[in-house]
Amino acid sequence: MTTSDVADRLNMTVRGVRVAIETGRLRAERQHGRWFVTREEFEHFKTVRRQRAA
Repeated sequence: MTTSDVADRLNMTVRGVRVAIETGRLRAERQHGRWFVTREEFEHFKTVRRQRAA
């Protein structure tokens, strides 16, 4: 998933997703100059984010 995909699905900005990657809260791999997030990492980040909001 791209940072745009993650942002759209979590109602975040792309910049917010990049900050999460840069601070280590969301794991991603850089390929060809773009960040990519695995489905598993996305689900984990979504769960943690939901728990923090509760």
